[in-house]
Amino acid sequence: MGFSELASLFFLFNKMQNGLVCMYDTVLPDVFLLIHTVGTVLGKASYGSNFVAYQNVTVGTESGRQPAIGDNVVIYGGSMILGQTSLGSGSVVSANSTVIDDSVPPDHIAIGRSPQLLIKARRRDFMHQYWERASR
Repeated sequence: MGFSELASLFFLFNKMQNGLVCMYDTVLPDVFLLIHTVGTVLGKASYGSNFVAYQNVTVGTESGRQPAIGDNVVIYGGSMILGQTSLGSGSVVSANSTVIDDSVPPDHIAIGRSPQLLIKARRRDFMHQYWERASR
């Protein structure tokens, strides 16, 4: 059995066990957190460090274009990040939002669906709740 076949088997096993779709050749950051993986699809994208995703999140290509996700980004449940989307460092995508071929500046929150996406300045730090506890 070759590498590709073995990697495909591990992919299918992970999908079955965890409800997570993430192909073996998807490059994830060294530090990331997946919370309640059921229904989560992590496709081809540029992922920054300290990436956090909740259940039923989809990240993927649209017409061959891939998202770019900065450092310290949180994507809440039910959201889709597709196409040539740019999520700046420290940005947050609220639950059940859809961002397609759009840009979210650093330290902002995206709410709703493209192309009528509402983008607001972030008022609080979301990341400390995930990473501060690990350093204790």
